[in-house]
This record gives sequence, C-alpha cells and structure tokens, in this order.
Amino acid sequence: MPATRRRFLAGSSTAVGLLGGCAGLGGQSGRVEELTIELGNGTDERHAFRFAVETAEGLGEWESHEVPPGTKESVVRDPAAGESPVAVRGTVDGKSARGRLLGVENADRDLCPRLLFEYGRTDEPVFLQYSDAECDES
Repeated sequence: MPATRRRFLAGSSTAVGLLGGCAGLGGQSGRVEELTIELGNGTDERHAFRFAVETAEGLGEWESHEVPPGTKESVVRDPAAGESPVAVRGTVDGKSARGRLLGVENADRDLCPRLLFEYGRTDEPVFLQYSDAECDES
C-alpha cells in the first residue's frame, strides 16, 4: 500500500474518532425539565392539532387541541421522572410532521426546549425548534 494511502487511512480513523465525541456517541443525555409546544394556526379556519411526545422508550399519549384561526396556543409538558423526550409527532387535517428535539444529547444541564408546531404558512404542518433549550432562571 502506498504511503499516501496509509496516511489518509490513519488520518481518517483519527478524525472519525474525534468527531465521534462531538456527534454524541457514548455521551451523557441532558434532562428535559420542561417541553413547550406552541400550536400555531396560520389559516382562516379552526383546526385540530394532534400531537404526542416521543421518548427513547416509545410514543406517548396523543392529545388534541382545537386552535382558532390566526392564533397560537402554548402547551407545556413536564416529563415524568426518567422520561427523556427526543421528538414530537403531530398531525393536522391528516397531514403529519415530526419535530426532533435538538441539543438534548450530550447536554450537561437542565433543558427546556420550545417547539413551534405550525400549520398554514405552507401546505404541510411543520415543527420548528425556536430556542436554545436553556431554562429560564425565574
């Protein structure tokens, strides 16, 4: 094997090893203290937003909220002890979406992520995480 190929393979193995720590392989999980899901109806009609919080153990109970046209409604969830939310699944008018919680892996502090579950700006519902998951110190 030529020397350049050996150097490339050795360098690639080292880079993958270093990036593995950044990617959350084998790291600690953050504790989600509170999860806020804001339901945003950007249409001219009332819609039922259905969603369920997904954990490493599986999908939780589905709940439904009727949201008037052109309004937003916030729903706050305090996860049970030992429960680690990883995503939220939702549907509006038979159209589904999934919002993965970002920054939960490898966190070393309490987290309070906020997701916007929005329908009406596009043809499909979407989830957007719009905070850095820091908990307010109030």
